[in-house]
Amino acid sequence: MKHLVFAILAAAGLGACSPNAQVPAPQAPAASASLDQPFPLHVGSRATVAGADVTVRFESVASDSRCPTGVQCVWAGNAVVRAVLSQGNKAFGAELNTTLEPKSVRYLDYQVALVSLTPQPAQGSAIDPSRYEATFVVTRAAQ
Repeated sequence: MKHLVFAILAAAGLGACSPNAQVPAPQAPAASASLDQPFPLHVGSRATVAGADVTVRFESVASDSRCPTGVQCVWAGNAVVRAVLSQGNKAFGAELNTTLEPKSVRYLDYQVALVSLTPQPAQGSAIDPSRYEATFVVTRAAQ
């Protein structure tokens, strides 16, 4: 019986060491940004805003229906950017738009706005999600 238990535990341990096992990537340190100054983030990156101690993390682009470059569109289209805003142990998920509302959201005593999203779509080709760069700005919210 002891041999059976040992064999099961050994097999479980070996599976955890397999070359295909996925280990979560360490999170990159936060870049620094300044209050009232636009700052760019790539998908998966984050910045802590000095003077506000608010961290903005660019999670993903949920949808992108913006008009491709070189094409005449009736409507400019819209992209939805997902971000996580945090201060200490308080976190808030937000979806911000390039064309539609909301383009900004209030978080604690601050207003966090999406300024732009690049690259612009090109006709006939998809954007690799890792190439997206969103520019945000954090300001003090009006009291």
